[in-house]
Amino acid sequence: FPVTIRSEGEYSPRASRYDFNTYHLVRMEFPGKDTLIRLWQVPENAEFQMLMARPVFQDLTNVGYYEWIRPGLLALHLNGSPNQLALAVPETNSVTPLAQQVGRCFKMVPGSGQLVYLQKNFSKGHKLVRVDLSSYTGQKVPEPRTLIAPIPEREDFAVLNDGTLLMASGSRLFKFKPDVDSDWVLLTDFSEYQILQITRIEVNPDNSRIILVY
Repeated sequence: FPVTIRSEGEYSPRASRYDFNTYHLVRMEFPGKDTLIRLWQVPENAEFQMLMARPVFQDLTNVGYYEWIRPGLLALHLNGSPNQLALAVPETNSVTPLAQQVGRCFKMVPGSGQLVYLQKNFSKGHKLVRVDLSSYTGQKVPEPRTLIAPIPEREDFAVLNDGTLLMASGSRLFKFKPDVDSDWVLLTDFSEYQILQITRIEVNPDNSRIILVY
């Protein structure tokens, strides 16, 4: 069923983890000749959308992607040159840089305060890193821990409940479990199902199903 009915572009809709009557999504707005890309909070009940839908951050107009870390704290991918990963607090509108030159994909390890993201470095090589934000209070940002180099020419991944990372290359799905695996381990090949070029991966909350975009 439709969540919103808008003429603007909308993407990355998610039901809120902390308010079951609310969705969040990224909305492209076109006031005049400008293009604003903002994170919006939208009520589930369409009758109230025009009255209660609002930008989470009024002045952040370059939001590409987002991930909730915990109530009151988000990670935001901010489009720019270079792209930036930042920590943002809606209550105070404060934004703290976390990293620059990052991939578009970043995920929380479920049930923890750990955020995994892709740190790009075109001279030394890209790497997947994990930063523990469980005790972050808006002061010093903790140093990230390097996990592994991503699969070549890929940057999208999923994170299972136990912290295992999933990445794909072509028709093949790989896994890497930090502190257990030393490299990417092949899980399966979907070529017999004519799934030949996997681009994005998602998993459901209990990890019983996987969603592939190809």
